[in-house]
Amino acid sequence: MARRTPRKKKNQRKEIFRTLLFYLSSVGLIAALIAYLMIYTAIDESLVALGIQQTTLKELETEVSTLEARVDYLSRPDIIAMKARQELGMVTVRPESIIIYIDQTGDE
Repeated sequence: MARRTPRKKKNQRKEIFRTLLFYLSSVGLIAALIAYLMIYTAIDESLVALGIQQTTLKELETEVSTLEARVDYLSRPDIIAMKARQELGMVTVRPESIIIYIDQTGDE
């Protein structure tokens, strides 16, 4: 049986080390890429959700301003009186006249 020389053992160790280093670096790189994709996906989903919330917020603000304008319109006294006449059959009350007679004859 032939004896291995120290040089062959050294080359074999270097080759094992290089192979191990290659595999470990490959696994590490793949793990880093997977982690990057997971983080990127989470950020992307958050941005999409944020965009949807901003759109919903704008729609709700528009609806609130429309409702406030309608409330302001319906709060006007002339509109209230018109609705009362048309829908409830109410009439406008004429002011009463109060007449006070003062006796000027001097007789008490």
